[in-house]
Amino acid sequence: MPFILRPPRNTICPACYEGARSLIALTNKLDNIDKGADKSSTNSSSTTVSSPKSSKASRSEILKNMLDSDGCKAPPNDNTITLSELDHEELDALLEFLYTGTLPKEKAEKHVYSLSVAADKYDIPFLHKFCEHRMLGSLNSSNALDVLEISDLCSNQGLKETALNFIVKNMEDVVFSARFDAFALKNPHLTVQITRASFMDIKSRRNIGV
Repeated sequence: MPFILRPPRNTICPACYEGARSLIALTNKLDNIDKGADKSSTNSSSTTVSSPKSSKASRSEILKNMLDSDGCKAPPNDNTITLSELDHEELDALLEFLYTGTLPKEKAEKHVYSLSVAADKYDIPFLHKFCEHRMLGSLNSSNALDVLEISDLCSNQGLKETALNFIVKNMEDVVFSARFDAFALKNPHLTVQITRASFMDIKSRRNIGV
């Protein structure tokens, strides 16, 4: 039986790596076009140039610097680069988003948490907004704790407040779910915040006679 060597799950193949670098180069060109358009618009109201979503999606100085450097590459004979926090499917989703500026619904729902972390770590604002929109649109009792955890990890205060308020308004469904025990052990500081927010909500409703 032949022995097959498979690359690690969190590596980018050379073709994807070169594609990502090409995308960054395209972004730089589009940025220059945008700057030229802004300058021209001061002289002529008819000049308008807009960048596609894929350009906005890939605007990350951190990611650009990583791709331009050797710091995240494996040894030369391996010919790959590594992003340790993402597995192969998540990397595939990230690259697809950088190329197209969007993701199919099923893929977005499956990887929204890992992509949100990547957007925060690599400073990809358009991906950050995309993930936030997805999480807000699908917020429910079964995923509210996950959204709260990710928003706290990514320092997304607006999303965190929305998730926290949702949990407080649906305390029974959330607290008595199978997910809550593991969440409380992993995130004691968030559990304290949920408890305090719940007491404040009860106090507020008592004061207004609800």
